[in-house]
Amino acid sequence: MAAGHDGFGNNANFRTRPMVNFNGYIYAEASNNSGAQVWRSSDGTNWSQVTSSGFNDSNNTVIHSQAIFNGYLYLPTENNITGTEVWRTDGTTWTQVNIDGFGDLNNIQARALGIEGGYLYFGTHNEKTGAEVWRTDGTTWEQVNKDGFDDIKNFKIVPGLTYGGYVYAVTKNNNTGAEVWRFNPQIFDPQDTQTAWEQINVDGFGNVSNNGSAPSVFKGKLYVGTQNNTGGSIYRYKGNLSDPIDPANWEQVASSGINDIDNIAIMLTPGVVTDTLYAGAANFIDGSKIFKTTDGDNWTQISTGGFGDINNISDIWPWLIDNGYLYAGTVNSVTGGEIWALQLDATSPTTPTNLNAIPMSSSQINLSWNASTDNIGVTGYKIYNADNNAEIATTASTSYSHSGLNSDATYRYYVKAYDGAGNLSGSSSTVSATTYKAPVSTSTGTDVPASLGNNVNLNFDQVTGSGTTSVTVSTTAPAPSPSGFNLLGLYYDVSTTATFSGKIRVTFPYDESQVTGAEADLRLFHWEGGIWKDVTVLPVDTANNLITGEVTSLSPFSVGSPSGSGGSVPSTGYNTYWLLIVGISLMIGGGHLLLREKRFN
Repeated sequence: MAAGHDGFGNNANFRTRPMVNFNGYIYAEASNNSGAQVWRSSDGTNWSQVTSSGFNDSNNTVIHSQAIFNGYLYLPTENNITGTEVWRTDGTTWTQVNIDGFGDLNNIQARALGIEGGYLYFGTHNEKTGAEVWRTDGTTWEQVNKDGFDDIKNFKIVPGLTYGGYVYAVTKNNNTGAEVWRFNPQIFDPQDTQTAWEQINVDGFGNVSNNGSAPSVFKGKLYVGTQNNTGGSIYRYKGNLSDPIDPANWEQVASSGINDIDNIAIMLTPGVVTDTLYAGAANFIDGSKIFKTTDGDNWTQISTGGFGDINNISDIWPWLIDNGYLYAGTVNSVTGGEIWALQLDATSPTTPTNLNAIPMSSSQINLSWNASTDNIGVTGYKIYNADNNAEIATTASTSYSHSGLNSDATYRYYVKAYDGAGNLSGSSSTVSATTYKAPVSTSTGTDVPASLGNNVNLNFDQVTGSGTTSVTVSTTAPAPSPSGFNLLGLYYDVSTTATFSGKIRVTFPYDESQVTGAEADLRLFHWEGGIWKDVTVLPVDTANNLITGEVTSLSPFSVGSPSGSGGSVPSTGYNTYWLLIVGISLMIGGGHLLLREKRFN
């Protein structure tokens, strides 16, 4: 079905593309030689313009891609005069966040490549010195490749993706054919940017006429579409992407324009796809078409040519899957670009349950939840900021580590599941957590307190040299566990740069929902000399869910609950005392026998 009027009511809007769902709205681009516009819709049918034409610059004629990063929607423009501009919005205010053309007016276009390691990546179009890759942490920008990957004929990078810790970029090269490159941020060297990149295909997949189109990862395999005047093709990497790459290890899974040589360019659903992969085929004869596959080998056409209008000829891109619909945009220079929607699956996943948030440090909170179910299958989960409903991230797992946070700050979250058709579940319950304090100043003196946040508190008998004290949390324990106890799953690693003498009194919280027996029987353990030692100072504060101990050194701590069906506190071999019973003296063989009583707290 049509999901908007031709050209949004203006036939000069020659291309329209549905781009992304951001904060509950579908955002779409309208290309116009007098300045591109951004439109949005809450229902996929009724649209409103949310930017001025060209962001008040008529030379910003096209927006080629989009990305959501750190609560903002990023959109890069095409500008053939002063260079590409990258704009972002929180849903209300628009701001340009780069220098025009990244400082080079020959960078006339930019396209999003994805997010990896706390950075958002973009590839450019530059016919003078070769395409460039830039990244931002939301504040600063840096180039991370050599121009054109050391070949100025690599003039354009198409929309890419991130997967398995790598950034993937596909080039257009009119001399030797498309090249597929991937970037490993872990080995990036600013002094030699190219060392972190490797080409993972043979130029043009063995055909110099094959130019590049956007890649997808489908069921764990990398797919790349191509543009070729004798019919576009689709290639799949046969190997495991986590193994060393063999550039020759590709296979062609669709050829000759998917059996129509007039389908000269094949554009795949961008990003990582699990259930169904869609392909748009540009066709200048009888209109562009959309195909799908569920196995990566067999392709089925699911639209008529040009959706019944042969003027819908180029750049048909199955761009967005949202709320049970596949949205595609067209190029139409006669009546204006169109947006079409195909209903895929009307059943939403069940709502995620048991959302839990645990602060891990002064800058990280870990989330976990119970899995949702779906009639076909759950694709992943979206994590939201409950204070402004902004999407934070997506993940295929039932856990997420939210890092880069402010210290001693409270964050609120909820989670939704989504399926391969983009259907969203209901919102999970909302949870909150507060990060720990940044390293706390610990001054010289006696009886010195250090409050680290979240009811983790220390008190030093004597601090002889000032420093700072901090805590991080882990879910991995040193082994073995203490005999007769089950540790509750969180391990507090407290450290200080201060010098001290005497004892340290430490207090930690515990989660009463994890306690199977009596809370009064809990014990605080300290990792010392390769074993867990009981350092508890009784009684346990069961009213406030706090437990205290005394130590003379700092290393991991954990709270333990007695194991076994009896639930009684076993002997740990520590924190006991011997009471000498005086006044009893027995003469045995000319010696004395002293009776002692062993008592347990």
